[in-house]
Amino acid sequence: MQQGAKKTILMIDNDRHFLEIYKSRLEREGFRVVVAEDGEKGLKIATKEKPDLITLDIVMPIKNGLETLKILKENLELKGIPVIMLSTLSLGDYVRNSLDGGAAKYLIKSHTSPSELIREIHDILLK
Repeated sequence: MQQGAKKTILMIDNDRHFLEIYKSRLEREGFRVVVAEDGEKGLKIATKEKPDLITLDIVMPIKNGLETLKILKENLELKGIPVIMLSTLSLGDYVRNSLDGGAAKYLIKSHTSPSELIREIHDILLK
């Protein structure tokens, strides 16, 4: 990664194993990673941390990803933060609702390796 301050990634996902693997890989790439296991905690962390990018799952307890995305994009302080939806759901409605709701990208977990996610993050952060 380029010199300068580390970029902060907030990962919101209720799959602990997934979070551990991807957090470790992103940190090795030079990112600072914070995690939340549900949308409500994710919103609190986003408000406090103001991350450079958020990855967001759809199926989670308390607040699902679409509800969380809507709240993020309605918040004046947070709406500019790019969000990558990273979900197991591949149905067109979820993809369309996510992108229409302001997500920068929709990736399907089973089709996305840590390296591919890192490439997408770099592409979005360098725009």
